Amino acid sequence: MRLDRRDLEGCFAREHEGDEPRLIVDMPAHAPVAEAYRTVRNSIAYATVDHPPHSLAVTSGIPEEGKSTVAMNLAISMARDGRRVVVIDADFRRPAQHRFFPDTGNHVGVTNVLLGEVRLEEALQALPIPGLQLLASGPLPGDPGALVESLKMRQLLLDVGRQCDVVVVH
Repeated sequence: MRLDRRDLEGCFAREHEGDEPRLIVDMPAHAPVAEAYRTVRNSIAYATVDHPPHSLAVTSGIPEEGKSTVAMNLAISMARDGRRVVVIDADFRRPAQHRFFPDTGNHVGVTNVLLGEVRLEEALQALPIPGLQLLASGPLPGDPGALVESLKMRQLLLDVGRQCDVVVVH
């Protein structure tokens, strides 16, 4: 199932022009943007009712389209629906997922796990939404493409997938 920006119209809530996109945790449950993310979450569930997705990737060909915001808000919506969700920040050029919550950082993450410096459990960061965790990108690698295409990355995705219901990769 592919979604594009038109499917998510209204999901980029801003209080004033130039403000950063907000998370749905900062909005009332009845806010139109929060409802839009529930609609996307439910659309994914209904479109894949026979084979629910275990992982989702939020991508785009150009920067600044709101991928980080969409990935985190979709993950929040799924966690609020009772699923155990891990967000993996696989943007090794401009990581952003750690910036959404003040108690998270990018000092340890995917790169450290892949290099064997820390165990996956040590790199996962709890978020203030029950059932939601973050695996930040970690220190930026010299060759991001090689890291993404590595067998270790594939194994990491499988390992994370065993610990949760849904993996959201950004």
